[in-house]
Amino acid sequence: EGHGTGTAVGDPLEVNAVSMAMNNQRSPTEDPPLLIGAVKTNIGHSEAASGLSALIKAVMSVERGIIPPTRGVTNPSPAIKWKEWMVEVPTKPTPFPELPLKRFSINSFGYGGTNAHVIVESADSLLVRKQNYKYRSAQIKAVRTPRGAFNRSRPYLLAFSAHDKGALERNFAAHSASAKGYDLLDLAFSLGNRRTTFPVRGFTVTSPQTLQKSQLGDLVIGAKKKVPVIGFIFTGQGAQW
Repeated sequence: EGHGTGTAVGDPLEVNAVSMAMNNQRSPTEDPPLLIGAVKTNIGHSEAASGLSALIKAVMSVERGIIPPTRGVTNPSPAIKWKEWMVEVPTKPTPFPELPLKRFSINSFGYGGTNAHVIVESADSLLVRKQNYKYRSAQIKAVRTPRGAFNRSRPYLLAFSAHDKGALERNFAAHSASAKGYDLLDLAFSLGNRRTTFPVRGFTVTSPQTLQKSQLGDLVIGAKKKVPVIGFIFTGQGAQW
């Protein structure tokens, strides 16, 4: 999906750039041409929402498996080397090629030289496939395995916070002295999700294997970020400087 400037200079430049990016690993004799289009020919220029219009087109096209035509293509520009660049504009509804994935790339230019590119891909590969066999109840055994038996060497982040630095250090020391008596998974979850967050914060990284040999380790106390001084400059001429 191209931006489609609609100008004699812009269109060949964009198509050439798209071809260089998308067709550099494709064979001109074995692979079909890359299908390109622009929704502006169908609905006009939607200005600030033009990128959103292209995204809607891409999503609907991927969902339905049909590439919509680009309206009004009667005299293709001779400045675009259609065969050499391996590109083609569909002028009628075209089914997606028989490939594992349906993929739509959206090219969109912004005022001032910005260039946004979004890739929309079908979710077929992420959907759960049909199960071609069934489990028998006799094959399922109720075996309870302690959580501590898993990921003995995996590091865990323990987060701490307090009203001031002294309270934070005391809080950490108390947890460090008694941590061996608790399941590290429970401790990490409780500290990260079931404790009030205060202004002064710190953390340590440890693992069940390390905890058996020593205490929690070193506490890293967060430093307050410096607030940058921001200045706004308005030139009065849009994107020109």
